[in-house]
Amino acid sequence: MVVLNHFHKQYILLALLAISLKSLPAFAGNLPLFNPQNFTNKNYQFYSKAELFAANDPFSIKELFNDLQGDLHAKSGENLALAFARVDIGFSDDTWGYFGYAYRQEVAISASEDMVKLLYNAKNDIDFETSKVYNLSMEIDGFESHGLVVANSFELYKKNGWKFSAGFGLEFLYARQMQDGYILGDATAISEYDYDFSASSYYRYTENYLYDLDVEKSQAYGYTSHISLLLEDDTFSFLLLVNDLSGKLYWDDVPYSYVEMSSDNKSYDENGYVTYSPTISGIERAENYTQSLMRKWRFEGGVSFEKSAIYIGSEYVCNTYLPYITYKKIFTDAFKMDFSYETRFKSFGTNIIYKNYTIGLKCNDLFEPSAVGLSLSTYF
Repeated sequence: MVVLNHFHKQYILLALLAISLKSLPAFAGNLPLFNPQNFTNKNYQFYSKAELFAANDPFSIKELFNDLQGDLHAKSGENLALAFARVDIGFSDDTWGYFGYAYRQEVAISASEDMVKLLYNAKNDIDFETSKVYNLSMEIDGFESHGLVVANSFELYKKNGWKFSAGFGLEFLYARQMQDGYILGDATAISEYDYDFSASSYYRYTENYLYDLDVEKSQAYGYTSHISLLLEDDTFSFLLLVNDLSGKLYWDDVPYSYVEMSSDNKSYDENGYVTYSPTISGIERAENYTQSLMRKWRFEGGVSFEKSAIYIGSEYVCNTYLPYITYKKIFTDAFKMDFSYETRFKSFGTNIIYKNYTIGLKCNDLFEPSAVGLSLSTYF
C-alpha cells in the first residue's frame, strides 16, 4: 500500500527537477502533451519546453511529502493520482520539420476509497471501524524515458477562409524505469487497533515498492506516435490532439511477481496499533514484456476576438476526462496572458507570455494544493 505514497512522491520530485531546465507557448489544457503543429511553426527554429502536471484525489502535495500527515479528502469510489512531466528541446527546418530530444515521466494510479482510507488510518493511528470489510484495489502504470522526436505538419485544405491542417510526430524511446500492475484483496477490522488482510498482486517493475527486493536492472526500446488535426478560420478553431496513439516499450527481462500477501506476521506500535511485515508467497521471475503507453486525447474549440480568445475543451486519459476553459488576453504584441480553470481537480491556472518566453502555474489551493501544474518555454 505504500506504493501510492512513495511512487507518487518520487515522480513529483523528479519532475520538478526536470522543470528546472530552460524550456513554445504554454499549455491550453492540463497534461504536458506534444503538439506537432506547435513545433513546426515556420516562424521559429529553436524550441525548448518543460511541463509538469501532478494531481491526486485523496491527499494534498504537502501530505504526500509529510508521510500522509494532514486531512484526507478521498473521493467516493475510485481515487486517481496522476503525475506527468515532459521536456522537449529541438529545432525546426522549413522542409524537413522538427527534430528534437524528449524526456518523459508518466504515472497513473487508481485506488479504491477503502484502500485509501485504510492506508490513511494506519499511517495516522486512527481507530478502525470494527467489523468493517475494506475492499482493497489499486492499479499502477508508469514509465520514464528518453527519446528522439521527428515531427512535421501539412496544410491539407484551404478555402473560403477556412484552413485544415494536420501534424504528425514520431518518438523513438529508451527507458530504464517502469511500473505496471495491480493489487486486489480485502481487509477486515477486528478491533479499533487491528485488522487482518489478504491480497494478491500481479506486478511488473524496475524497482519493487511493495516489499524489499533487489532485482537486476532492465531496459526497453520502443516507439510512439502523435497526431494533431486543426480546423480554423479567423474566428473559430477546432483541435483534436492525440499523444501515444500507438506507443510501445519492449522490455528486456523485466522483473515481475505474482504473489499472495497476508497479515500473519503482526506486531504493534507503542500506541497499540497494528504494524505488518506481510507474509508473502508466490512467483518472482523476469521476462520480456511489451508495455503499451497510455493514450492521451485533447479536444478543444476556440473563438477569437480582436484582443482576446476563449477555448473550451477536455483531455482524456486513464478513463478520466479533464475538462477545462481558458481565456486569453492580448495586451500588446509582446505581452499576453491566459487564465484557465480545470474542473476535474478544480485547479486554476495562468500563463504569462512575454515575447518568446512563457511561464505558467496551475494549482487548486494556494496553501495545500492537491493539483499543481508548471510550464516553462522559449522559442526563437
